[in-house]
Amino acid sequence: MSAPRLALMAPLMAALLATAGAAWSAEPPPSLRIVTSGAPNPTAYQQNIAVALEACQLKLGLPRNSAGLPSESVLAAFKLREEERLLDGPMAAVYETLSEVMPDASQGCKLRVARRYRVEIDKTCAWRLYGHSGLLGPDGPGRPAPLTEERSEVPDCKPMAKARPATAAAQAKAPRHAVGLGQSCIWDSHILAVMVGEPLKEVGEGGCQWADMPVYPFTSYQGANRSVPLAHHLDDTTRAGTRLSKAIGSVAAVVDARLTAFDKGSRISPDRFSKAGAEAFLAQPRWVNLGDAK
Repeated sequence: MSAPRLALMAPLMAALLATAGAAWSAEPPPSLRIVTSGAPNPTAYQQNIAVALEACQLKLGLPRNSAGLPSESVLAAFKLREEERLLDGPMAAVYETLSEVMPDASQGCKLRVARRYRVEIDKTCAWRLYGHSGLLGPDGPGRPAPLTEERSEVPDCKPMAKARPATAAAQAKAPRHAVGLGQSCIWDSHILAVMVGEPLKEVGEGGCQWADMPVYPFTSYQGANRSVPLAHHLDDTTRAGTRLSKAIGSVAAVVDARLTAFDKGSRISPDRFSKAGAEAFLAQPRWVNLGDAK
């Protein structure tokens, strides 16, 4: 499925999968901690960094110097995007870190890592809290977006997710994909293909929902179902037949996210669902030295 076609089908996919899931028992669901991350295309990303470095040096009137340019092997392991998802009964949280290697003009175009932190915390049928530390631009992090709290505006909000028989049936027929760490998941595109009677593509697209629990039993602050994605993939092939990530290295981290940590049933500190926890996350350094980036 091409990227343009997927974009056109995204609203349909979301509608069909919105009530995915199985019938839940009265037993409380397990707490979940899921971490996914995406790395850049190392060859393209290294070239992108070199261009940005040269532009910075030219702007400041500095001699061209590519010393310190990270190797492709270093960039292949670089976590450009990392997302931690926490689910614990009516509470949910997403902590996201975006990292970009770029020249810091304030330090003579030294290559450093600029970071953007984003957090969203919500409580079933009650409220959500969200904010970020500043969008990343060519000169580094921008102005932070302060934490904002929203109350639920749904008077008849339903706290428990409900199964949609057609979607549950499609999930049962769709193939399971081994995603690592002993877990398997079901691709959104495969569920949709089964539902509409189309052949399944070898490589799935969209989110890959945890096969054991594609939808968490508790809904969001507005009563929407909470999916449980363990991976993510989009086809970045353009209409001309080229891969966008081969020109813009950071795109690879956006179109592909892999599972790097999974924990079920462990206690999650209440601080991770609090305003204080969100503020501490957003207060992390927005610039770090390349050698210190993890």
